[in-house]
Formats: sequence, C-alpha cells, structure tokens
Amino acid sequence: MNNLPPFSNFSSSHIAVIEPSRVLAVKPQVMAEARLTSSDYAQMRAELKDSGILIVDDKGAEARLIGFRCTFEPFLIGLAEYLLLTLHGWLPSPTGA
Repeated sequence: MNNLPPFSNFSSSHIAVIEPSRVLAVKPQVMAEARLTSSDYAQMRAELKDSGILIVDDKGAEARLIGFRCTFEPFLIGLAEYLLLTLHGWLPSPTGA
C-alpha cells in the first residue's frame, strides 16, 4: 500500500503533465465541454463508495477537486491536442467504447 501523503501523488502527476508541456512548448487549452460535470462527480463518488473505496464525503470535496484540476487539466488538454490523442471523460462511456 502506498504510504505517501495524497498531495505527493498529485505533485508527481502534476509534474508528469506540466514538464512535457514545457519541453514541447504546448500552451494550455480549455475544453469546450466539461470532462467531469457535477452529476458525473456524484456518480463517480457513488461508484467509488459502492466499491469500498474510502472517499472524502464533505461539501467542499468537489470544489477542491475542481481546484486541483484547474492547475493541470488545461496542460493535459493541450498535450492531448498536440499529440492528436482523445482525452476521455472521467467515467467510462455507457457503450464501453
């Protein structure tokens, strides 16, 4: 089991997205539609909870996740566009595609 503080995982992931963006001179981009809507967030929380995964269950959790996402997701979107990759949503598609 990983005994690192949660923010160290975030920091590592953040660096893994930001540094390639800098090296490739990719500018941050904004997606036309949200990758994780409030209803998707609620569904994700419910599925994680049903799977037995301990999650933070307070009113500010979604806002904190949005704050984290704002720091790296524009770079992730820019990288995906630069590398011609499809950036999927946070939940699997209903069709399984």
